[in-house]
Amino acid sequence: KTHKAIYGESGSGKTTLSAAAKSKDGRVPFFFFTEKGNGVLTPFGQQLGNWENFLKMRDIVLGPKREEAINKFSCLVMDVGGDLDEWAARYTAKQNKVSYIGDLEHGKGWSFHETTFKEGLEPLFAFMPVIITAHVNEKKILWNGEKVDAMAPALSKRFLKYVHGKVAFIMYLQAPNKK
Repeated sequence: KTHKAIYGESGSGKTTLSAAAKSKDGRVPFFFFTEKGNGVLTPFGQQLGNWENFLKMRDIVLGPKREEAINKFSCLVMDVGGDLDEWAARYTAKQNKVSYIGDLEHGKGWSFHETTFKEGLEPLFAFMPVIITAHVNEKKILWNGEKVDAMAPALSKRFLKYVHGKVAFIMYLQAPNKK
């Protein structure tokens, strides 16, 4: 399975490019939408809104609709991936009856969160190819002794750590008319 990450500015074509990820036999991507307003490019997807809905949709795709998904979809698209980490953190806090996962004993909240996040995503990565889209953050980095502008995926360190080694390539898209 070839997993991919696509990041870029709003309007750069992340969702459009992901929607074009059709297989040779005509299968199309299925979208897990995290942002309102997405979904106009493909009829195959679900608006989520929170981690609980993500888990429900994941379980539908992997459970009773598994064979249908294999025959119909070329890949799964997490559009936009950055929201998933935040949702998993809120879900973890709620499960542990705290307002914020950092309120749990030293390090336990983040450890629980990492487990929740991995257990939520891993079955999908094992099932079929996954494309993660992300917005972009502009950062100053040190390059050959100079501070320069760099573009980085707007994903948490935990999310980046999780996908590191899972994705075959990472693509940056620049919006038209931007320098």
